[in-house]
Amino acid sequence: KKMSNQKGIQPDFKPFYLVKDMPILQDTGADVMHFWAATDNVTNIKKAINESGTQLLLVTDWHGNHPLHYAAACSSYETARLIINTFPENQFLNQDNITPAHIAAQRGDLEMLKIMKNSKTLLNGVTLLNWTPLHFAVLYNHMDAVQFIIENSQDIIHLLTEETDNCLLDSFQPLDFKFFSALDIAEVMNLPDMIELL
Repeated sequence: KKMSNQKGIQPDFKPFYLVKDMPILQDTGADVMHFWAATDNVTNIKKAINESGTQLLLVTDWHGNHPLHYAAACSSYETARLIINTFPENQFLNQDNITPAHIAAQRGDLEMLKIMKNSKTLLNGVTLLNWTPLHFAVLYNHMDAVQFIIENSQDIIHLLTEETDNCLLDSFQPLDFKFFSALDIAEVMNLPDMIELL
């Protein structure tokens, strides 16, 4: 179907439904699926995927963000459950390999992390800097999120909490953050409770 040039929707979008007063997000390339995910509009999302297929849940904006990234950023729990139940093995990486679980960990959104646990990959996702959701939770000092990730990502805990060798650390440049473990971050930020937890 060709869409009309209705106010509030760009003609070059490929929206699946026309939505009145939908904000134009020119800088991100977001479309109506991203908007519905951000607003937790599961009714419209289900209608869209029933008519056009579940691949609509994998559409990305210009930065590689999926609707699940938007759901994680806006605490859209029902949308997140729907997407993860539909694609439990998808990594949902954006252009920086940031997953929705990284966003949930950064925000300290424990409920969203509990939903992410139903994915087979999200809690273990690694960014281009080799940071996991655990790194993000430590960096933003979210103790509950750190505890949850530790309890639910046992296969990566040893790697992420092992201290970097001090002689190697001395040779790193300030931007070599990919060599930092979650424990390194807690120590640099002087977070004694976090250090003890890790």
